[in-house]
Amino acid sequence: MDARDREHAVRVTKKLIRLYPDSSLILQRATLLHDCGKLVRPYNVFERVLVGFLYKVQGPEAQVLNFNTQNLSASQVKRFHPQIGSSLILNAGGDARVAEIVARHHHPGSDSDAQKVHQVDELE
Repeated sequence: MDARDREHAVRVTKKLIRLYPDSSLILQRATLLHDCGKLVRPYNVFERVLVGFLYKVQGPEAQVLNFNTQNLSASQVKRFHPQIGSSLILNAGGDARVAEIVARHHHPGSDSDAQKVHQVDELE
């Protein structure tokens, strides 16, 4: 992950621990990794600003576990980073629950852990 995303992940995780001091290590790991899907395509500064202001994630995301990430646009990475990150975690042998929380952090539904990640991510 680039330095900005790593710093963001640490800030969000610290906020999670402050708001939910009894949060599980699984939840803390998921919070640290919630944006790891963005590492498949480094953003330049212009793209980061443009995508952040103009692109809105719409509705539940499609499953994107097995696709070529080399040709994704900045807006596609923004939209699908939760699923990309989940796939990266699983492919690296990571915890399935961490991957599930990461996949749902923008659209948590009834998943209380994903709701917490979404909440602290929005606050940061």
